[in-house]
Amino acid sequence: MQPTPSESTGIHLNRASVGIQVNLSSDLHIAISFLMDELKQVKERLNQVEETSRKREEDLKMTMTESTALKAREQELIAQFRLKEEEMQKTIAVLTKNQRPNLVIIPDIRFILSGTSGWIQSGNRFTRSSDVKDKFQTVTLDHIITTGIWQLTLFISKQSTSFVIGLFDPNDGHVPDDGYPGGFGTSVGFSIYYKNVYTHRKGDSKPGKFGDGHVVFRAGDEVVLEADMKSRTCHLFVNSEQTKVFVRNIPKSIKFAISVHRSEDGFGVRSLREVEVSQAVPQTDDVAVDL
Repeated sequence: MQPTPSESTGIHLNRASVGIQVNLSSDLHIAISFLMDELKQVKERLNQVEETSRKREEDLKMTMTESTALKAREQELIAQFRLKEEEMQKTIAVLTKNQRPNLVIIPDIRFILSGTSGWIQSGNRFTRSSDVKDKFQTVTLDHIITTGIWQLTLFISKQSTSFVIGLFDPNDGHVPDDGYPGGFGTSVGFSIYYKNVYTHRKGDSKPGKFGDGHVVFRAGDEVVLEADMKSRTCHLFVNSEQTKVFVRNIPKSIKFAISVHRSEDGFGVRSLREVEVSQAVPQTDDVAVDL
């Protein structure tokens, strides 16, 4: 009986196992990593078929007809694998070309804590200590930003009263104890308690308040604060939805900061990253605030 290709080669070809499905809306790094793994498997199977073919000719004694038929099938399999390899290489090249070349993610963020005894820290998660009286304490991301478009992504774990997310000019020093972004130096703060944006320029006697109650975020929400150093604007997004109020003319040099007022309130820092394109989209009912 003439052996089947799978019996002679020891290779069971499952076409689904080498198929490619790429969701271009997913992160390009994940897609490329997936494709590289698939490509490695294809190359390994190709090597196995070629090696099996070589050994068969050396070790097996077959009739000329059987040998020719199996050789043709093996060459067909090799051609399929080579075609799949070529397709995957082209896909990887396209995805790599389409990557944002200046995308930068800061994996290990250094934090500066005001009133360090007032915080419980676990990695990138922060909770106000329950044994400290209610007053503002601030976590500052110690990364000075002067160019590009940067996004700070937070997860709000607990929020009961005032909670301010913002940015400030590092030339004015650190956020003071019991202070907050939008309340000192030259800074901006999006406040949940009053649902407004606060701005403060160095020398002001008190902060300005704007927004008419448009700033809303609470426990369980994901919040993104975006600073566009190209347009000098700052936008807030809550669960991917852009808030109506935004700030123009932000400082030329900034740091991000989060101030929490009530004990046991807290948040987690998910990422600080540079992106190529702003997430902000102009809206007809935008409320622009000039710093």
